[in-house]
Amino acid sequence: MPIDDIYISYTNIYDKDLQLINGNGDITSYITDEMLEQENPASVGSIIFNFYNTYLFNDNISLIVSADAISGDEEYMIHTLLEGNHEYDLEFGGKVVTLDRIIIDNQYYSERLERLILKEFIDYCNYMMFDYLVVIAAKPVSCNKSTRIVEFPQIKMYEDFNFVNLGGTEKRAPVMVKNLNLLD
Repeated sequence: MPIDDIYISYTNIYDKDLQLINGNGDITSYITDEMLEQENPASVGSIIFNFYNTYLFNDNISLIVSADAISGDEEYMIHTLLEGNHEYDLEFGGKVVTLDRIIIDNQYYSERLERLILKEFIDYCNYMMFDYLVVIAAKPVSCNKSTRIVEFPQIKMYEDFNFVNLGGTEKRAPVMVKNLNLLD
């Protein structure tokens, strides 16, 4: 039986000191007909994200410091969104979600499942009325030392969901953003 539906049970924890919400979700699905008949879904993975209400920060530096307290990747995403040369302007604030990672158990992994999870998460973000969803496109799969080209295989997947590449550095994966206020 192909996986047609996935279910994400979300949990959010407010960090008052960093002025953000740490979120995660447990992902389940009915992998087999037997699981569906017994109403016993399999745990297929999890999702980790953070939510920033930038209206509450005094300035961009405070927001970047808060992101940096989570991780270097988190700071990289927020810094690229705030300081990058693009049309996304948070001068007056906005509600930003950073997708830290989607984790899928190896035994269940498929590109189709990853796309279903991403679509479900985007629907959640739209329902919660977030403004921007920011991700790091991927970790490098291979690096061709003769031409110094780093490949990022997930860029295409995010582009299919109307994410825009904000750029990045030579040694790090591109940061991509989806404006959730625009209709697909």
